[in-house]
Amino acid sequence: MSAYGDFAYVYDDLMGDLPYAAWVDMYEDIWCRYDRRPKLLLDAGCGTGTVACMLAERGMEVIGCDPSEDMLGIANEKAAELGVRPLFLCQRMENLDLYGTVDGVISSLDCINYLPDRETLCAALARISLFMEPGALFIFDINTEEKLRSLDGQTIVKETEDIYCVWQNDFLAEEGKCRFLIDMFVADSAGWQRMQEEQYETAFTDAELREAIDAAGLRLLEITEPTAYMPETGTERRFYITEKK
Repeated sequence: MSAYGDFAYVYDDLMGDLPYAAWVDMYEDIWCRYDRRPKLLLDAGCGTGTVACMLAERGMEVIGCDPSEDMLGIANEKAAELGVRPLFLCQRMENLDLYGTVDGVISSLDCINYLPDRETLCAALARISLFMEPGALFIFDINTEEKLRSLDGQTIVKETEDIYCVWQNDFLAEEGKCRFLIDMFVADSAGWQRMQEEQYETAFTDAELREAIDAAGLRLLEITEPTAYMPETGTERRFYITEKK
């Protein structure tokens, strides 16, 4: 089963406690600090479109791309009643193809970790950079290698009235990846239905990320931790703030 197939339809229910508003506030503060608030923004790996729709509601023109048709279907439903709707494209980051350039890019919720290897990481950043105006900011976050290693052997249970999810984590040291085995039981009119997903996040090192940033024609401005906006994340997540040279 491909990543975020059936899982797309329960994603928002299970991840509803994520601090999306704080995420968007942080982006706004970064753009203000660098005096670079975009007029046309690319949300790379937009998923079900929550962040893209929040930014559209704040008056920004947004393009969202994601490889999952299921996730984008939900994103389009969310955007249906917005005055200015984001444009959602079914594209992988490493194959990005836009009609023109954008003056800002974000990639949220460790989407970069879902790239399978260094080669794809470099290809994705290069492709994103190709469609950026000079001086535009590209902000992305990652789960650190330390965090992914710490998940080894952990089992997470998430439960709502209609969903029971068991999320098992294994760190594959030789591959430098964390594997997520997700078992979901979802209630519908026919009773409880079982769904299964297998996903992987790559534990990119800081050196690998810096190398890919430089090779893509981007300049690393800052690495920051979001503790002021999302204290619960601690040092397990880092944000890379880059600009197009």
